[in-house]
Amino acid sequence: MHLTITIDTEEDEWGIYRQAGHTVENIKEIPRLQELFDSYCVKPTYLISYPVATDISSIQVLRKIHDQGKCEIGAHCHPWNTPPFEEEMSETNSMLCNLHSDLQYRKIECLHSTIIKNFGIVPKVFRAGRWGYDDTIGEHLNRLRYTADTSVTPFSDWSEYHGPDFSSTESVEPYMISLLSQR
Repeated sequence: MHLTITIDTEEDEWGIYRQAGHTVENIKEIPRLQELFDSYCVKPTYLISYPVATDISSIQVLRKIHDQGKCEIGAHCHPWNTPPFEEEMSETNSMLCNLHSDLQYRKIECLHSTIIKNFGIVPKVFRAGRWGYDDTIGEHLNRLRYTADTSVTPFSDWSEYHGPDFSSTESVEPYMISLLSQR
């Protein structure tokens, strides 16, 4: 059995849907959290949102841990604060899966290329903000060569929040993204 630990590493005041003005003060606590992981020989994956991926202080904190080989860095796409900004700001559009396919891709690719530029690594793990995943997003992740997605929350229904319904998921076992539409 393997245990994977992922941490949504995102802006403060999560859930306020605005394009800019987010703070990332919480990132200052990551070194303390990392000390706990280090004490148990755990290598977490920090899934970072666009405000974190573009904040100089956050980049320094996370890059240091990554460069020491103590963590992985992945992408966590919040559509409300990841460019380009073409959609109306709303709770519905806070779910990546509700955006047009082309806009979904451009937002994911923007975050992806920002991580490459600012961290010097190619992220391989992805999570859609608010678990707003659908098969189209899976196609985009395949196109960008992601190897893991952690957006699906088995047995959960997010439709009350304009999101996907994963309540009929048959298993918590990992599966290939390309096979999701065949399930």
